[in-house]
Amino acid sequence: MDSDAHTLLGLLLLGLWPVLGKYIIISVLAAILCDLDTIHLIYKRRAFSFKKIKALLKNTHEAYQKDPKTAHIDVFYLFHTLEFNIILLILAHWWPVLGFISLGFLFHTVIDIVHHRDLKMPVLRWLFFIEFLRVLRKSKKSGLRNL
Repeated sequence: MDSDAHTLLGLLLLGLWPVLGKYIIISVLAAILCDLDTIHLIYKRRAFSFKKIKALLKNTHEAYQKDPKTAHIDVFYLFHTLEFNIILLILAHWWPVLGFISLGFLFHTVIDIVHHRDLKMPVLRWLFFIEFLRVLRKSKKSGLRNL
């Protein structure tokens, strides 16, 4: 999903203001900035200009439509993984701000899950770190190439 849609949908979290107070702003920002973990994709594909980044984002969905099983199989989305968010929630016991960050990341991830399911794109391999490793290992053994 593009960043404009995530920004608009992230603003829905402001509806929790009466319950969570001003700290909900942290969750909104986390929901919007969750895709910063795609910087790895930009680096890996050497898309260092605005034009190349724009083309990469456009080609991401096209690659998934072409071959959802192997598209971007080597890209790891840390902030989207449930394992990472569970760690954040555990650490929130000592540093409460991490709970608000995790709330934003999880909200963003739920939106991505719905979006990817609608477009028949893979979900499990970016949602679970263990699944990412399993698929990556399997692809290397079978010699699959990245798109």
